[in-house]
Amino acid sequence: MKTTPWLNRFSLAASLSLAVVVAGTPEASAEVRLDPDNDYSVMKFLQTGATPYIDFTTLDGEVITNESLKGKLVVVDVWATWCGPCMAAMPHFKSLVEEYGNNEKIEFMGISMDKDLETLEQGIKDNDITWTQVLDQERNLNKAWTIGMLPTIAIIAPTGETVYVGHPMNMDAPLQEALKNYVPEAYSAEKHEVALAKAEEAAKQREIEAEKRRVAAEAQAAAAFKPGDYPLGKLDLTDIDGNAITAESLSGKVVIMDFWATWCGPCMASMPHMKELYAKHKDTDNIEVIGMSRDRDLETLLKTKDEVGMPWLHYYDQDGSVAKKFNVTGIPQIFIFSRTGEFLWAGHPMKMDEPLAKIIADDSITAAAFAKPEGEKPKSIPAVKKTPAMTPALAIKTPGAAGDAEAPKSVPAARMKPMNVPKEVTERVLLDIGAKPEYTLANAVDGETLTNEDLQGKIVVMDFWATWCGPCMAAMPHMLEVQKEYSDKGVQVVGISLDKDAETLLGTIKEHGLSWPNHYDEDRTITKQFGVKGIPTIYIMSPEGVVLWRGHPSQMDAALEKAMADYPTAVAQSH
Repeated sequence: MKTTPWLNRFSLAASLSLAVVVAGTPEASAEVRLDPDNDYSVMKFLQTGATPYIDFTTLDGEVITNESLKGKLVVVDVWATWCGPCMAAMPHFKSLVEEYGNNEKIEFMGISMDKDLETLEQGIKDNDITWTQVLDQERNLNKAWTIGMLPTIAIIAPTGETVYVGHPMNMDAPLQEALKNYVPEAYSAEKHEVALAKAEEAAKQREIEAEKRRVAAEAQAAAAFKPGDYPLGKLDLTDIDGNAITAESLSGKVVIMDFWATWCGPCMASMPHMKELYAKHKDTDNIEVIGMSRDRDLETLLKTKDEVGMPWLHYYDQDGSVAKKFNVTGIPQIFIFSRTGEFLWAGHPMKMDEPLAKIIADDSITAAAFAKPEGEKPKSIPAVKKTPAMTPALAIKTPGAAGDAEAPKSVPAARMKPMNVPKEVTERVLLDIGAKPEYTLANAVDGETLTNEDLQGKIVVMDFWATWCGPCMAAMPHMLEVQKEYSDKGVQVVGISLDKDAETLLGTIKEHGLSWPNHYDEDRTITKQFGVKGIPTIYIMSPEGVVLWRGHPSQMDAALEKAMADYPTAVAQSH
């Protein structure tokens, strides 16, 4: 690997912390050029099998292209000095450079998303970066490669094809695999074995954490009712086909209520099993399945229902009110009720076979039969084999479609226990009116930084939200109206996303046409700074950056109009 004394001044930790391992791709460059034959109208994430377009100019003026990097294993670290996860992964990346950087068949490079050259140079100096660097101030790399999750590693073969995409801290095993295939003299079977063992252990830990979340969601749902409750007695809904869902229509049937959504992977993965149970019991055992959809739009639900083949009742819980009454904090979530409407069991769809069989066989059974002994550890959920039927249908938006589903008239009263909210969240203190926060954001779409200083002179509407938050998505049409009405009147909308992953956020931004900057608050730095405990939450700030108002999106209109009246200069300057 070539090292340049001038580049030694640069810091890898400062980069955008998207690490990309590339075999046969160019080193990072000071300028990233786009493919002239691609209009980039379709967002496409860099993934296995893809050939990323490379046309870079490095900080020392060298031009690097796909052609010039053929035959090399190239490790690209996309990063920025403002990126915390990038900085945390930097020592590990640097150790790999030190170990393999002198091999002529391997090229390490950094592509910085920093705002200016001075900041990047300081970062390089502070972190003693010796590998090639590129400054992508125009954020062209995000268009060319669509990097949505930071940090990320991509390994690309000498032919230019990507063979792996992932996190810098998980790159050891795939890197050893790439060395084995393309640079065998640098390969270590021992290190490969160790890396694989670590990766396997990390995967197990992720599975354990996921299981804990599922168990917590089940417990929360089960806590909504107690043995002897008859919540179906007050049910009065109309499904998406106009069928009544009432106590009378469900009388005498074992009722399975399934809270789900087409965007929920585990929901779609368990759908074939639900279809099997429905086909098995529908006619012989007089059951009724009710799908409680948490989808973002009705058209997606309708399309998926038809394509996947789900012939049972479906209610579109657009505002999440039914889910809230049933204490649903995660999906998929199943509730089973007796033929008299009594609540009997709550849990995951892949664990419902045994309780359902008992309920069908014994009309006198009660919820006590399913109570778990104190201290009993939950069993893991069986793995589900994926089939084409599990793939959610793409949304086809129809104006006004969401209004086609009748809103719930009355929902059963639920006995709810307080949610187990972390102490760190409950102790947060909302920023006071009059506070003047300093912050640095990064647009999830293109990586461009945005600070409180950049927003001086504009009235800022900061929206804390997430795609998994029903009330947030319900408020999104109003936020779109605000953007359309006020974006040219001195108002800047900024989203702060609390999503679980950047890819989901980016998909929703594209799907709903969210044209304003959205910061992916992965480590909750901004959320904690503003003291936000629940979402959606709106902050309105003056052109000087002073907090004027905070509250729910549905209540913001008067406050925004007042801000515009109080700061006419901001409005005037926008014209």
